[in-house]
Amino acid sequence: METELPKGTFKPLAKILGPLSLWMAAGWAVYPYLVVKVYDAMGETVNAGEVELFSYIMVPTFVILGIIFIIYGFTGQEVPDAQINALNPEKWPCPRCLKPQAADSKKCENCGMFIRK
Repeated sequence: METELPKGTFKPLAKILGPLSLWMAAGWAVYPYLVVKVYDAMGETVNAGEVELFSYIMVPTFVILGIIFIIYGFTGQEVPDAQINALNPEKWPCPRCLKPQAADSKKCENCGMFIRK
């Protein structure tokens, strides 16, 4: 039986990915400068145009993703943990094989691993 996840289930993940995406954009913005510095220190030459082109693509991509994640993660209501747990309260996944087990089982029926709650 497949159940649909409640709206807002992934808001905590989006709250992490939003700032991380903006941090990635900052990293890609600095990347061409660092590549040129490293190659200069090694006494070699690099085609900075190719490096900058890739950076010009990655920076706006991660900025847009970061803004989308931040808007989604920090607006609206989050789903309470009780509502997520209520989707399937009588089953727990086995830590080893991930097969659903009864909530009161002590040992996995599939792989035999002892389950600690």
